[in-house]
Amino acid sequence: MQLWTPWKTAAAKPPRPSTSTAAALPQDPLYIARPAIEDQIKAGLAAGANLMLYGPPRQGKTTLLNLCLQESGSIYVDCRPRLNRSQIYRFVLASLGYSVLVSSKRRGKGSATIKMSLLGTGVDIGAEGEAEQVMESVSIDLKNPSEVAHLIARLGRPIYLVLNNFQLLDVDTQQDLLFDLVCFSERSRVRFVIIGEWGDADYLEEKEPALAGRIQEIPVPFWSNLELSALFAKSPQVEGDAAARKGRLDQALALSGGDVSLFRALITAPSPSRSDDGATMQQLVLARFGRGMVTRLQGLLAQRDAYISYQGLTVKAVLSSNPDFDAETLPAADQASSSSINSVNGQPFSDGRSSRIDAAGRTELLEHRQAAIDSFQIDLAGFVMRQLHAAAQAGSDTVSLEACSRELLKTLQPAPLEVDLSRLSRIYAQLLEAQRRAMIMPALFALDSAMLHSADRRFFLYLQQITEEDLEDLLELSRPEKTPQARRRSRITRRLSRDESDALIASAVETQG
Repeated sequence: MQLWTPWKTAAAKPPRPSTSTAAALPQDPLYIARPAIEDQIKAGLAAGANLMLYGPPRQGKTTLLNLCLQESGSIYVDCRPRLNRSQIYRFVLASLGYSVLVSSKRRGKGSATIKMSLLGTGVDIGAEGEAEQVMESVSIDLKNPSEVAHLIARLGRPIYLVLNNFQLLDVDTQQDLLFDLVCFSERSRVRFVIIGEWGDADYLEEKEPALAGRIQEIPVPFWSNLELSALFAKSPQVEGDAAARKGRLDQALALSGGDVSLFRALITAPSPSRSDDGATMQQLVLARFGRGMVTRLQGLLAQRDAYISYQGLTVKAVLSSNPDFDAETLPAADQASSSSINSVNGQPFSDGRSSRIDAAGRTELLEHRQAAIDSFQIDLAGFVMRQLHAAAQAGSDTVSLEACSRELLKTLQPAPLEVDLSRLSRIYAQLLEAQRRAMIMPALFALDSAMLHSADRRFFLYLQQITEEDLEDLLELSRPEKTPQARRRSRITRRLSRDESDALIASAVETQG
């Protein structure tokens, strides 16, 4: 281990490493406490637990945490795509007072091993009486959680590492950090607080099963009507008599769907006139909801469960050279030199072409029918969007699964072979799973018995507003560059035996030949 003295200071103690602390929040006149959630956070912090705060966006997860962490040492990391584990730990250690020196490899690639210089390891007095700060240089592998935890532990106090917007990290980085959380929980006083936008308490455990029992899940749901009504009562911007205020509250509650951020926007916007009957508020909601539709659908269409597959039979025309065609003998001058009739079956060529003929009337080209059974797939999400759009245009937020299935089978080209009705009745549930995996909150679709619903009123109003052309443009913008492959369980036709396939192919060739 190398000792070195990079600079000299006045004869005073060197600075100690310190953690960043959550900044005190400015007093919000519209702040409404959520004591049940706050109590869970405080209890978890007091017990030294790892915490997971999850729920819809912009519902106050970070605000609640800040209120409870103001007196605790914490380091906040705002996660984003392409931020990796080494970069996060480098920031954490730098925030704790360590001086970071990054080594490099050839071709400009950063090394996973870096040098850490510990500030304040001691003070030496030089010959001239000046104090020199001594710094200890050590090498550390930022991909090794034990080494990172050891350095943090040298500070002698617990540290909370807050990872905000955890869902934005790529899957590999998420898994690395969750594995490290398990390691840190066993060997150090480092604790994680993970904040993210998802609705499933098992979201993190699905990515790292070893996390089971090592993190406390704290849901931060949409706000209740009671909570929003209390916020409304404190708002000074809302004007009018009691009846007008009551009408505006009811409409804001209906349009916001529990989204406190949207609710605040609605009640602080200029009061709509009685003549527009709340149209201004509705347009505000639709404009805000519509801005995020492409992002929601991109996430949805990136899921395998958003697609279904089936087997279908295709028949196509195949051209080949006629081995009996005699190019040396030509028709007489008073006879045609070409024909549009296929010599194989006496039918016109399917594409309307003509082919040279010889003196015996044989065409140079022959056309044969070729059939094959192949697999096809379509995006179920796009189909359901179109069905709900058609229903919304008729004033309904519901379509029956039976009607959906009938329309689906009419839509598929080529037609599916041997549809498995039991599978067909289950495919809509997998769309809900795709929606969950895409972390769409609030949900767009809901399934109830034999009916499919627009789950969010804002989604229903949005579908009512847009045209069919707008919907197709939206779906086109949302399609991923590489379409995911549908799962095997998503096939709606039963698998055919070899004999069944051969019989269908032979019948198709004979029928169309």
